[in-house]
Amino acid sequence: MPIFADWYDDEQHIIFLRYEGDWTWNDFYETANKAVHPLLKSTTHTVYLIADFTSTTTIPMNGIMHARNVFKTMPTNWHNMIIVTPNKFIQILVDMFKKMNYQGMGEKIMCTNTLDEALLLIRTMQNESATDR
Repeated sequence: MPIFADWYDDEQHIIFLRYEGDWTWNDFYETANKAVHPLLKSTTHTVYLIADFTSTTTIPMNGIMHARNVFKTMPTNWHNMIIVTPNKFIQILVDMFKKMNYQGMGEKIMCTNTLDEALLLIRTMQNESATDR
């Protein structure tokens, strides 16, 4: 399967998705429905998602529509998704999705160049969330 999804950490606060090579929207929906949604539903605490696109070069056509379809069915305990990619084309697509801000989802999507940057961003959000309590 060209999309892998599982817990990144033992505490189950981060779901890690790795996109490899050529993948399809059928792969995307299958991963969402059979892996991501069940993982999110298995816990009640806040969960962050990291989508690693460093091993793929593009997104199939109509990406914004398909992303919106999956995000609107996500369980409520997902906090943010950080997309990891140095690919400028994918970064532009992410920016377009963010600007559309469908039902506030654009605010929940972020982009970094590296996994380390994504993990730092999550740690920062977790610390801010802890201080807000």
